[in-house]
Amino acid sequence: MKRASFLILFVLIAQLLHAQILSVTPAFPSQNDTVTVIYDASEGNGALVGYTPVYAHAGLITNQSTSPTDWKHVQGNWGTADPKVLMTPLGNNRHKLEFHMPTFYGFGAGVVVQKMAFVFRNANGNVVGRSSDGSDIYYDVYPANAGLVAQFLKPENTVLIAPTDSLECIVAASQFCEMKVYDNGNLAFQDSSKQQSFYLSSSTPGLHTVVLEAIDLSGSVFDTIYYAVEPPLDVASLPGGMDMGLTELNDTTVFFKLYAPGKNRVYVLTSINDYLPESQNAMTRTPGGAWWFKELTVPAGQPFSYQYLINGNLRVADPFSTQILDPWND
Repeated sequence: MKRASFLILFVLIAQLLHAQILSVTPAFPSQNDTVTVIYDASEGNGALVGYTPVYAHAGLITNQSTSPTDWKHVQGNWGTADPKVLMTPLGNNRHKLEFHMPTFYGFGAGVVVQKMAFVFRNANGNVVGRSSDGSDIYYDVYPANAGLVAQFLKPENTVLIAPTDSLECIVAASQFCEMKVYDNGNLAFQDSSKQQSFYLSSSTPGLHTVVLEAIDLSGSVFDTIYYAVEPPLDVASLPGGMDMGLTELNDTTVFFKLYAPGKNRVYVLTSINDYLPESQNAMTRTPGGAWWFKELTVPAGQPFSYQYLINGNLRVADPFSTQILDPWND
């Protein structure tokens, strides 16, 4: 057996599975709006749970940014009790900041704002609230003449649920419209409004494609999320003779081996299926609970990238990979 050398591995940018870290009003802000940002410190990395006061560190991704993480017009003096970015505590680990975007950020004519960017901190900046993976937190900004826009506000990313659980969803549109939600092609929810919440559930293991269709006189717009109902956990002895990380068994078969003690569930996600946690990508756990392994069939001669999804909320690179390719976060 030989270690695979033709595979490419990277860590995706800020693709952690989490609930809403930010609630923003209006939900579809333009760059000239006054916005209210509510930060839930219990979400993301949870570093600021129990802290008061909390300060925002805020910036923008604009047409002048050189990368998706190149902050412009940064606000907040790090490590100081800067009153400009002091957030109002709302209780239950929620903190609010309200501002008029052009005044707060101070951007001039010709700047096109694409996203707001945040991290949050305590007064001296030694405790920082971020996304679950430690990345920055972003929120889209829309053109003033965008027309009908609609999306899932919750969940923000792919979610794993047990067959006995339900998934809370929040859908929103930029204007009053008819909204239909399809779960694997079946109509699951329908209402006419600007924002609604509802629950989805399924007892059948596997991946679900959930499509939001928002309809007005101008036509329809769509947004798509995924959730997966977890299959039963496979437990078996680890095959002998396999290297740590990835081993190429032949041109179309690879074997993954990961040391992850104390974890409840691990998937190997690949570019072959757009990094979705399908049932066939669930890894097998050893009886002692420390090792995880999976054998997968792959296209012959086709390079692919992969990562591990641990406990449904953390995506990590293979620690034994010799190639880590991420242009912004390496």
